[in-house]
Amino acid sequence: MTNDHGQLISELKKHPSALISAYEGAVDSVSKTLGPAPTMRWAQDGVRIAQQGPRAWEAATEYAKDRGWKFQIWTEKTLQEMKLLKGPVPGKLKKLTPYKPFRKK
Repeated sequence: MTNDHGQLISELKKHPSALISAYEGAVDSVSKTLGPAPTMRWAQDGVRIAQQGPRAWEAATEYAKDRGWKFQIWTEKTLQEMKLLKGPVPGKLKKLTPYKPFRKK
């Protein structure tokens, strides 16, 4: 990734370590699915969310840790494999055919 990636990592390091671990565990999968530009937007959105309330994330992480739970990323594909979602996976959808131009008679 670019220099923006380095800035994102620097920003994520300001938050609980669980956040950067979750990011590093997900970024490759997200990048393969979405591509570079949408992945960067996804990461930037994550940083914005983290900036809203890092204590809430920390509390949620500790709550889950105490119970032996862990946060997971569930994609559409994961939900289909779990039989919780029916339908096509994005990226395997048929492309729409363009409309013919409108012409007055």
